[in-house]
Amino acid sequence: MKKKPDKILLTWVAFLCFLGAYINIMSILKYNIPVSHVTGTYAKGITLLFEGTKTEFLFIICIPLSFFIGSMISGIVFSSRVFIFGKLYGIYLYFLGIIVFLGTYFLYNKSSFLFLLTLVVGMQNGMFVSYNGNLCRTTHLTGTTTDLGTLIGNHLAGNRLNTHKIHYYFWNLVSSIFGLIMGYITHSHFPIKGFYFPCAAYFIIGTMYFYIRNKYYKDLVI
Repeated sequence: MKKKPDKILLTWVAFLCFLGAYINIMSILKYNIPVSHVTGTYAKGITLLFEGTKTEFLFIICIPLSFFIGSMISGIVFSSRVFIFGKLYGIYLYFLGIIVFLGTYFLYNKSSFLFLLTLVVGMQNGMFVSYNGNLCRTTHLTGTTTDLGTLIGNHLAGNRLNTHKIHYYFWNLVSSIFGLIMGYITHSHFPIKGFYFPCAAYFIIGTMYFYIRNKYYKDLVI
């Protein structure tokens, strides 16, 4: 067996984090609503339940529902809850790219495009991906920021610093921030064309996955 390419695998996860952040800020700039996390959306939904119209409430509540359905789809597809480098992950990423492409082409000027983006992000976030025992949630920064802060706090309290985990969480955070920056720049100059980027990115990340799998991880549980 060849030596496990930690850096290559970490780069693949970082690209997923980049893409999740990119889609999220593109959604915020277009709709003023995030799609990568739903806590604030639930709060906004409750506010509209008491202060808004029925139409506004139903619209906003469909966002976390779309995220939930996307996560549920991933739960069905990756039901084994074990990260095995099979072909399914790469095919799944290709499928996400196709969905975003069709949504951008047919639904860009419709509100339903927001629900489709949320569905896709939920599907990505629900993929069972692990890195050295760490479950990877690749579309929001709350968990990453919490884990990174906790590790540093534990070190300040006198515990041994886990440099491997620090490196993992740090690069995911940096990749996500870079995705936010690129999303903002892209949307400022190429609003609709910017949504075609995730289509290509999912295919690139999927192809990168197959490269890693075939070279290092074929039929290997990690």
